[in-house]
Amino acid sequence: MCGLVMRLVAKLAEDTTLTSAVTSLGDDVMVLRDKSRYVDVYESRSRRLLRRVLINGLQEGTDMTSCTRHQCVYIADSKAKVIYRLSADRTTLSKWSVGDSPLGLSVTSNHNLLVTCPVTRTLKEFTTDGRLVREIVLERNVSSQLWHAVELSTGLYAVSYGGYDDDIHKVCTVNALGQIASCYGGRKGSSISQLNLPVRLLKVDDSVLVACLTNRRIIQLSSRMSYVGTIATRNDGLGGPFAMHYSEQMEQLYVADNAYSYWTDSRTSGCVKVFDINIELITDDTRGSAVMQ
Repeated sequence: MCGLVMRLVAKLAEDTTLTSAVTSLGDDVMVLRDKSRYVDVYESRSRRLLRRVLINGLQEGTDMTSCTRHQCVYIADSKAKVIYRLSADRTTLSKWSVGDSPLGLSVTSNHNLLVTCPVTRTLKEFTTDGRLVREIVLERNVSSQLWHAVELSTGLYAVSYGGYDDDIHKVCTVNALGQIASCYGGRKGSSISQLNLPVRLLKVDDSVLVACLTNRRIIQLSSRMSYVGTIATRNDGLGGPFAMHYSEQMEQLYVADNAYSYWTDSRTSGCVKVFDINIELITDDTRGSAVMQ
């Protein structure tokens, strides 16, 4: 099994508002902020702000992802119940109705868009022009606070769920019928086998990375939902990891990270932390030496 090792190298997009999502396309890193109608575009190497792109009509942007095959960026609007599609050259903006409130986004192996809809516990797969090709309704024992889903190479999907008021917080694999196979997690908490708000997932090679918001860490799971390691914690500067994007071009992981104020019990500011990411072989000895921080 291969483990991931991360090293914080930079941060960008620091602001007093929260970061909702981050993605990249070519040399651009794009950041979506809470309650903003703009996508901020940064240069990946200099990390300087290049421009702000208006997403006309955007009401409540909840996630953003990109597709290299179709050279576009997708933005979920949970309030308007639509997906925006922005061309790579930022000259064309289109949208289509989801017929539901979209929360998380990811791109499938056949370059379609996978949309997570928590209200109906549904995963919807769309083509790049907005044609619905698949709809998966998850089992009823999945919390109504469904956060995110990614397609796995096994043909299954990894889904994360567990809301603020829920006792059970898990990441599970499900099949095309919405039936649960294997899971990681259970009753929410901070131990090595527990999660607390697993808000976003990311597939890297054969692993699934989980951004655990309240525990302020990113963990690595196998495709069978077994624990591989903890690859970033508050000791790496994480305040509240909310979204992730891996750039194969830069071999870097971008984490939309939001600071937390214990005095006011609220998230107070956000930025994007940039990690170099390396792959190393995990043996039984190194797996057993993983320490939660």
